[in-house]
Amino acid sequence: YEATVEIDLLAQKGAKTARAATLDDLVLALGAKLKTNPTLGGLVDLMQPSAPQPHADEAVLGSDAVSGLVVTLTLFFVTSDPLA
Repeated sequence: YEATVEIDLLAQKGAKTARAATLDDLVLALGAKLKTNPTLGGLVDLMQPSAPQPHADEAVLGSDAVSGLVVTLTLFFVTSDPLA
């Protein structure tokens, strides 16, 4: 079987360039974590991450805008009952 999971990475503080730098750091940290545990502790047989896809920047009234990325993970696993 396979399933997809979306991970949203968001940054709000600072100017657009600062938010972009924060998102870069988050992507690197997420990639490092996923690389050290590709089976998610044995829960899946294989995990395949996608390249980060940008969200549109969102303006927030009275605050800094929010920038974001989405990383989609495709999880592959074997089970005798996919609903269990």
